Amino acid sequence: SNHEIILVIVLEATIRQIRATWKFFLADARILFVQMANIINYCHSKKIAHRDLKPENFLLASKKNLDIMLIDFGLSFKWK
Repeated sequence: SNHEIILVIVLEATIRQIRATWKFFLADARILFVQMANIINYCHSKKIAHRDLKPENFLLASKKNLDIMLIDFGLSFKWK
């Protein structure tokens, strides 16, 4: 099967690191949660199950916009 690997070079922090160092407001948490749900929904729409969802696998790409990415697809599964 074909696998695509995307290497993101500039990332600022994992979600767990953010929780430990930032004051989190409810609005920020809501933004992150919606993004997580959208990322998972996108993967499922492409028939990919990540199978290793945890805070360390969500990385913050932009502090300013609270943009996040999902990484570590080593245990992922693509169904037909």
